[in-house]
Amino acid sequence: MARDGQPDGTTLGIGDFARMSGISIPRLRRYHEAGLLVPAHVDASSGYRIYTRAQLAAARTLGRLRRADIPMQELRTAMSADPIERLEVLRRHRARLEDRLAADHATIELIDQLIREERVTATSERLNLMEVVIRVDDVDNAIAFYRDVLGFDFEPSDHEGAPLHYNATGGAWDPEGFFLFTIFEADGWTTASEFGFQVDNVDDVWERAGKYAGSQAVPPQNSAHIRRHAIIGDPGGNRINLYQRFDEEAAREHVLHRAAAGSQPEDEQ
Repeated sequence: MARDGQPDGTTLGIGDFARMSGISIPRLRRYHEAGLLVPAHVDASSGYRIYTRAQLAAARTLGRLRRADIPMQELRTAMSADPIERLEVLRRHRARLEDRLAADHATIELIDQLIREERVTATSERLNLMEVVIRVDDVDNAIAFYRDVLGFDFEPSDHEGAPLHYNATGGAWDPEGFFLFTIFEADGWTTASEFGFQVDNVDDVWERAGKYAGSQAVPPQNSAHIRRHAIIGDPGGNRINLYQRFDEEAAREHVLHRAAAGSQPEDEQ
C-alpha cells in the first residue's frame, strides 16, 4: 500500500472495488459496518476505505449470496471457513424458499379460482343450477346413503299432486346459492346420472361410503390439476364426484405434494 493510505497497484479505492466486485458503494459500506467485508485500511482523517485485490473473491461470493436472498444475519455463517456450516445455511435457506414458493402457488390457485368464478358470472348471468333429480328403485336405501355419507337431511313432499318425493335443500329460496337435491321413486324410469359435490374432507366421505357395498369407485388422490378428489356411487347407480373444498392450507399442501418428487437437491434424492 502506498503511503498516506492511498491506493497503489495492489490496492483499490472503494469506487474501483465496487466496480470490479459488482457491489455498490452503499452496500460495501453496510458490509463494512456489519463486519462482513472489512476494508484493508480506512484513512483516519477522511474515512476513505481501501481494499486489496485479494478481497475481490470474498466480495464476489458475498454478492452471490445476497443475490440468492440469503438474509443479512446469516451471511457471516454463509461465509464461514467451515464448509459444513456454509452448507447448512444454504439448505436452510432453500427450505424457506420452497415454503415461499408453495405459498405463492397457493395464492395463484386462489386467484385462478376467483377468475373462474368471475368468468361464470360474466357468461352465465342470472343462470344458476337449482336442482338435481335422481329416480331410484329403492328410495329408503338412497335416502340412507345420502344422509350417512353426505349428511343430507331430506323432507317428504307431494305438493300440487306430484308423486311423493324427498328434497334435501341448501341455501334459501331468494338468495343465490339455493338448490334442491330430490329423490323420486323410479316407477319404471331410473336415472344413471353423474354429478359432483365440494366437501370439507374427501377422505372422510370416502370412508363413510365404504359402509355401502360397491360404492367406492375411485379412491382419494391428488393430481396436477385437481386437488384431493375421489369418485363414489350411490346404491341406485349414480356416479358422484367428490372435490376437496378450496382453502389456502389445502392448496399449499397440494402444491407441496405436486412438487415433492422434483424439488429436492440431487444429493438428497
